[in-house]
Amino acid sequence: MDIRYGILSETVVPINLHPRFDSELADEGLYGMIVKLLEDMGDGWYYIETHYNYNGYVHESNMVLDEEKVKAWNKDANHIITHSIVDVLPNAKYQGHLLKLLTRGGYCNTYWKRGKKIGQRFNWQMEIRAG
Repeated sequence: MDIRYGILSETVVPINLHPRFDSELADEGLYGMIVKLLEDMGDGWYYIETHYNYNGYVHESNMVLDEEKVKAWNKDANHIITHSIVDVLPNAKYQGHLLKLLTRGGYCNTYWKRGKKIGQRFNWQMEIRAG
């Protein structure tokens, strides 16, 4: 049996005790966490295990289930959010719409982008990519 994985794709993802939307919570997962898919329960529900060995049920609407994307994310998601809240915008400037709101503990990948030239130097900007 192949072990499959998914990426939690919402800011905070409910990990339920039962495979129902009205179930009580077993835990909550954060954006970018990779979870192990233990069993397909049907109707879009998966029994999952977190990297810290908590189990519960997550609906497919809260996950990316593409194995190639999971592999790339596992390699590229190189930072854990340490600020309380991070706004992810489409460009490295304040103008623009909100793409995603991330909370402390979520995973993201970052890269440095050369910005405008100021005198003899360039202004470097760190950009966050959320999925």
